Amino acid sequence: MVRSTDLEDIEWTDGREIAHSVFPELPAPRRLTAILRELRANVVSLRSAVPVRDDSDLEALPRSIGAARLVGMGEASHGTSEFFTIKDRIFRYLVEHMGFTVLAMEADLGDGVAIERYLATGRGNPEGHLATVWDNQEVLELLHWMRAYNIQGGKHPMLHFVGIDMVDPFASLALVIFHDFGKHPPVTTHQLIADYVCLIADYDDEAFAKLSSARKLACVAGAWDAYQRIASSSASIDVKRAAFVVLENMANRLSMDSDSERDRTMARNVKWVADSRYPHAKIVLWAHNAHVAAYPMTGGSQLPMGAFLRDRFASQYYAIGFSFDRGSISSNGIAEPVALGPAPLGSSESVFRKIGPAMFLLDLHRAQQGADARQWLSKPLQITDLGAPELGIKHVNPAALEREREDQTVLPKAFDSLIFVRESHAAHSFHLR
Repeated sequence: MVRSTDLEDIEWTDGREIAHSVFPELPAPRRLTAILRELRANVVSLRSAVPVRDDSDLEALPRSIGAARLVGMGEASHGTSEFFTIKDRIFRYLVEHMGFTVLAMEADLGDGVAIERYLATGRGNPEGHLATVWDNQEVLELLHWMRAYNIQGGKHPMLHFVGIDMVDPFASLALVIFHDFGKHPPVTTHQLIADYVCLIADYDDEAFAKLSSARKLACVAGAWDAYQRIASSSASIDVKRAAFVVLENMANRLSMDSDSERDRTMARNVKWVADSRYPHAKIVLWAHNAHVAAYPMTGGSQLPMGAFLRDRFASQYYAIGFSFDRGSISSNGIAEPVALGPAPLGSSESVFRKIGPAMFLLDLHRAQQGADARQWLSKPLQITDLGAPELGIKHVNPAALEREREDQTVLPKAFDSLIFVRESHAAHSFHLR
């Protein structure tokens, strides 16, 4: 499936099967009954979406995750409350029972540094550093729990937060520009402003696309010059990496396939977290399904972050996907909640909703022990996949979301386990207060 070279050079050889496959129909009744029987044998019903004292329903996780050092947790939408609170539950379980200590989120490194400062000292406002799609009460409560864990009595490891994305690097830019380099700075503030003029001018993607080729290259060259100076200085590891994140952002804008380049870059940053920032820690990744998946979604052209991580870390990377059937969501963190009807017939959700529990964890690898389930899971299946394509829009057309909600993937190749929620409720965004 993967021609393995290294993290910077990976190629899919069978991704096109997704692009050219036909949407499946719901299995015939007799076969559907057999599939459901085999799936039910590998399902763990979740008693609660929110953190509760009794976490015995999560006891299957250690057996499934095993010795994996990185656990990726996805989400089928950026605005489903249950996804965020269940991920909170799982993170707490991994901390308290399996020794995980780092939460790496699809967020800017500079914002992550500010949240890390809050976890360590209590200073600052973490709400102001959450990406728009996660600027909600559910995620904030997880950060408050992490802070409370760090200051509780007794001997225990400290919990940490780090950002791994570079798509919105302005907090990283500020971290670099306003850093005190001491008496012998490797670069002056005036020179940094000149090097980063493209970002300081706040070129959006559309404006950047209209620049001449020479101007675009000059923007990247400026970010490269700044990084070279800072990398050789005595600045902290976070400031050096922040300069690199800014460079990544500028390079990504030049890429002909910026989506794939973004996932490659996030994987590179996860590798840095695992190898350099927290070299002995067990790490939980928080991102969209389309990023944590170890196998491409529809089309096969965009290599997800999880594919690079699986190639680099092999069985040390464990991916958990999330899906839902129907209910309300806030699609981008600021949009008014909209209601979605049941997932279409033939989709994976149209089978999962027949399994029984309102919320469950399905081990996709163990589920393939049954012949009928294995045959069904081995083919590309539709799965809800709603991102945040229009972050500035406050009113989203539900019909448009319905048309765009489904992608396709081979579930056991993309994810090791799957969390299914029958009915979704919109996250409690601070932007909608």
